[in-house]
Amino acid sequence: MLSGLKQGGTFLLNCTWKPEELEEKLPASVKRYLAKNKINFYIIDAVGIARDLGLGNRTNMIMQAAFFKLANVIPMEQAEAEMKNAIKKDYGKKGDAVVKMNYAAVDKGVSAPVKIDIPDTWAEAIDPNES
Repeated sequence: MLSGLKQGGTFLLNCTWKPEELEEKLPASVKRYLAKNKINFYIIDAVGIARDLGLGNRTNMIMQAAFFKLANVIPMEQAEAEMKNAIKKDYGKKGDAVVKMNYAAVDKGVSAPVKIDIPDTWAEAIDPNES
């Protein structure tokens, strides 16, 4: 899951967990990697967002928008405009409701990532079954 993630990199985890559940849910090896490599760690519940918007389990637009926000590869305003233009082009024939749902997915993808402050204790995390 973390292969290729370099020191100081950004990691976005799509999960249903709340920030306070991460201590219990994340494996110790993941916690250690995040802490020791000073990873910028974010979580998002893209599946829950997609369902709330009426998109079923289609999370691609949400995750794509979150990626553009966190990666800063192009200005966010430009990324949003280009994604929404693509939505209009790709889904316009399916009706305004589908277009609006996907626009909302972009908006939520931009606003929903939650930054996680990694506790120093994660650098020495041990799973109960590790020896």
